[in-house]
Amino acid sequence: MPARLVAVDRTIVTPSREIKVGSSYAIDRQAVQSAPAWSPLNLPNLVLWLRADGIIGKNDGDLIDTWLDESGQGNHATAAGLGRPTYKVSIVNGLPILRFDGSANALTITDFDDSFSGITEGTLFVVFAVSNGDTNYGVLEFSGAGDGFWRFPDAPGTSYQATFRNARAGGIVIGQPTSGWHYHTIRSGPANAYDYRRNGSLDGQAAVNWAISADMLIGCENVQYLEGDIEEIIVCAEELSDDNVDATEEYIYNKVAQW
Repeated sequence: MPARLVAVDRTIVTPSREIKVGSSYAIDRQAVQSAPAWSPLNLPNLVLWLRADGIIGKNDGDLIDTWLDESGQGNHATAAGLGRPTYKVSIVNGLPILRFDGSANALTITDFDDSFSGITEGTLFVVFAVSNGDTNYGVLEFSGAGDGFWRFPDAPGTSYQATFRNARAGGIVIGQPTSGWHYHTIRSGPANAYDYRRNGSLDGQAAVNWAISADMLIGCENVQYLEGDIEEIIVCAEELSDDNVDATEEYIYNKVAQW
């Protein structure tokens, strides 16, 4: 487990002002204000921000037809004829999640590749849990044709990692989770080629070509459906700097990774 990142209470103090009251002066000391908390909206070229704790008006056990994108780009995820995930409250660090039962539950972002028009780099963060690691399962797929996928086979929990790819990144063959909560980071672009991080630590790198196409499926790859939970997904149409990756992973850790 990586070293824990501790949230810092950042504050700002505004200068005092002299205000004339009658024939004398009084000091108006403005209140100390807490600085706005960091959020993914601080990231450059943010094209997707889905967070289960941003869902409103739902009760425990409700099915989710639409997961609203908070990036401002309108990349909302919908059931689109597939089975719907279930909204569950107080699952990870007191926060809600979307639960996928391994049986044709998935959400689709139609034409997600439009957000990458003319762009050949990207960074993705996802917070998820595996309930059943004994079978193949997919977390994400960037098209309905089997490319751009992220799937875990059961021998023994190795990743078939092809996010931002049209074929598996063969240089990244590492053990993958078969249970519990995790946060993963995938970054692809001309400077770093391709790197894959798990729970705040680099797990693998490969020199591979970029690709992205069509829709984005959440909770499956082809017919390999996730049996587990997803709390948050963040995607930028940019190869983020190390500082931005660190800031996002710190945000995720301080928010949910209290296991």
